[in-house]
Amino acid sequence: MLNHSMRHCGRTNNELLQEVKLYRLEEQGKLTKEEVVQLQDRVKSLEASVGRLQVHGKTVDTKLSQMLRYAPVSQRILSHVTELKNEVDNLILNVPKDCQEYFTRGQRNNGSYAIYLPDIGRTQKIYCIMISDKLATQNSSGQGVAENAISNIDANEDTFKSSPITSSQTADHVAVHLHDQSDQFLTEDDNTRTGGWTVIQRRVDGSVNFTVTWDEYTRGFGDPSRDYWAGNNFIHAVTCSSNHELWIRMEDINSEIWEARYDTFKVSSENDNYRLLVAGYKGNATDALRYSNTMAFSTMDRDNDDSASHCAEYNGGGWWYSQCHVSNLNGPFSVGMVWYNREGKDWIQLKSTIMMIRQSRRLTLR
Repeated sequence: MLNHSMRHCGRTNNELLQEVKLYRLEEQGKLTKEEVVQLQDRVKSLEASVGRLQVHGKTVDTKLSQMLRYAPVSQRILSHVTELKNEVDNLILNVPKDCQEYFTRGQRNNGSYAIYLPDIGRTQKIYCIMISDKLATQNSSGQGVAENAISNIDANEDTFKSSPITSSQTADHVAVHLHDQSDQFLTEDDNTRTGGWTVIQRRVDGSVNFTVTWDEYTRGFGDPSRDYWAGNNFIHAVTCSSNHELWIRMEDINSEIWEARYDTFKVSSENDNYRLLVAGYKGNATDALRYSNTMAFSTMDRDNDDSASHCAEYNGGGWWYSQCHVSNLNGPFSVGMVWYNREGKDWIQLKSTIMMIRQSRRLTLR
């Protein structure tokens, strides 16, 4: 009996083990089917990707073929572009650096010109006043010379009108070459004004606000043919390489003309706050700008003066303020444009101003 029971249990255990093995095989079969399905999905995805790559490859082949066909043409175009760039670069380098260079090349008409300064790296539109040497020649020969006169900008016509003045109103003998709408400026007997003058400041009609920020004075603002400031960066770039003369012409509210000329005019870089160097005065306005000599430039948002107060904020405009000023050509139009007459010990209230520079014909100061 016992042996029979043990044989029965042995068969039962074998059957159970067999069932367990079959169950495991079934489970593995299920997992294998799932993996097969996943692999089939991956294969389909890869087949789709291969199809897309084949299409893309055909497109690339087509474009590559086109590029190979156009390569010689593209090379020729690239060569032409390079040549054109070189020509443009040469043209830029040959653009005059100031109005005097335009004058040397034969230009004799006042107006706006493009000049190029390597230090700035771009061209800039500037106003030039050309004073012909024929005026001085006519003056010395006594022919074709009008009476003493002063030119005043007509903002509407952009020409210069003439207004008579007496000899007591100028420091030296001045003559004007008068033609209808000739836009000619004046010259003097010794021919020292002949040439091309670069206008760096002009106030004629109050169309431009001169109480602006440091950055605006750095870049420049306004219209070169009307009211404008050429820009401190520009003025520095022009005057830093060689000695320049400064010519200031002013008309007061009584239509009298005042002049101040300086043999030396230079403005330092922004790192030095555009510091002014001016010397060698002559004229009839007295040397008011001397008070600003060696001063840094100040604006409404940059106080570089020697005063306890903020001169630019109080007086308006940007200028080489000290404590505070005896000249200010950039103050509020008309009421704030002033020049102190040291001889008359009186303020000159101005209605128009113009500041011009030109390379000095004297020895360059180092």
